[in-house]
Amino acid sequence: MKGPSERRKKMSERWCLLNSSPGQRTDDQLRSLYGDHVLITRLGQYNLIHLDSPTPEEIARRVAEFNPEELFEDDCPLCQMLRNEPCDVVYDGNDAEEVEDSWN
Repeated sequence: MKGPSERRKKMSERWCLLNSSPGQRTDDQLRSLYGDHVLITRLGQYNLIHLDSPTPEEIARRVAEFNPEELFEDDCPLCQMLRNEPCDVVYDGNDAEEVEDSWN
């Protein structure tokens, strides 16, 4: 069985940003923020923002893998704040390993 960090990496292999807001944003507000081409999937208080023009199969995989309990760590104050607010999870098409490599 995979541990939380391994599941979190799989689930989040392409997301790059968490953007919280004091209230749920409308589609128009999200399009104003992310662009007219954005695809939006709403999951409760979370918006999966797809900037990378994924296939319907890729969107379905992201939805199936999305689990905020695994995304947000219990000992992280910022994570706790994001867990309790409406939040955008942004997928931009960058692979997590590419992003990590660019930080090194």
